[in-house]
Amino acid sequence: MKKNFKLCFITFLLFIITGSINAQTTYYVSTGGSDANDGTSWANAFRNLATALAAGRASASASVIINVAGGTYKPAEGTGNSTDRDATFKFYRADHPESNAGEGLKVFGGFNDATGERDITANPTILSGDIGVEGDVGDNSYHLGLISDVESDADSMIVDGFIIYNSIANGSGFYLYNDNLSVGQFYGGGILLVGNSTGTKIRISNCVFTSNSARDYGAAIYAHTTGGLLITNCVFNGNSSGILAGGIYSINTGLTLINCIFSNNGSSGASALHATESTLSVTNCTFSANNGQSCIDLILSNGVFANNIIWGNNDNGFSPLDPGTGNVVIQYNDIEEGDNYPDVGNVRVDPFFKNASDHIGADNK
Repeated sequence: MKKNFKLCFITFLLFIITGSINAQTTYYVSTGGSDANDGTSWANAFRNLATALAAGRASASASVIINVAGGTYKPAEGTGNSTDRDATFKFYRADHPESNAGEGLKVFGGFNDATGERDITANPTILSGDIGVEGDVGDNSYHLGLISDVESDADSMIVDGFIIYNSIANGSGFYLYNDNLSVGQFYGGGILLVGNSTGTKIRISNCVFTSNSARDYGAAIYAHTTGGLLITNCVFNGNSSGILAGGIYSINTGLTLINCIFSNNGSSGASALHATESTLSVTNCTFSANNGQSCIDLILSNGVFANNIIWGNNDNGFSPLDPGTGNVVIQYNDIEEGDNYPDVGNVRVDPFFKNASDHIGADNK
């Protein structure tokens, strides 16, 4: 009996120790690293983010953290085909997600690989779509990032501290990224989110989306059928799409926006934000100097739009904010046509931007 008890106790201890070891794995990425390394320290860092993300998908750990040093990283690097326009940073844990549901991924930019300290301003970490011939936008990446098939029991999915720059989603075909996901080459240039379960915990924070474009929709972010998407402290500046949303295009998505800036984005439709059949919470955001038929469209959506500034946009004779036919409460905003909205607390008062031509400031925050 005692022997059986000891055996069970030892087995239990091994289970706990093994569980602790496998609970979390951290990988490191630096422009001074090598993909021949194992990526488990700054001294043994990977060279390419794509390599670290592939290691994360192969990992048995419940949670993977990837720390990325300042520098420029391109999705086609480390893939064997440096000019592949369909190559993208796969911010998810498996090509067959049903095999490891519940696992999380957290990717952080802004590290100094010499000290290990993090400062996203001092160490800008750029995800660039300028592959192929440098400066030739005709061969740039279609999509810089893809978040897909995140299950509702996933720990969390975080992308934090990156400059997402110069994707060109101007194709006309579709690409199969895994055995169940076909994606168009003409929408979602910056980050594309597709088919993530209701209740997922996805966060994009402290990022700058700039100089991204899409032929049709969502030049910076395209989110389709994604639950629990939180975007906080992000800047959307100088992105453009041909039909809708130089900034964010959301359809059938639970979208929360906090402390974000939308400036100098363009589209023939809504220039900054378009939401259809989505549940929204938009607070403490600024929309200015965007150019389109309107600045914001909220179509068949519900939620709250509060404590925001919408001022100085070129809406070509249309209202800067179209509430659509849904049930979005629009209250306590400073809107250039604020007296046109029936909900409480909306005002029409010039915010007196310090520099109306540069709404993001010198530090891009």
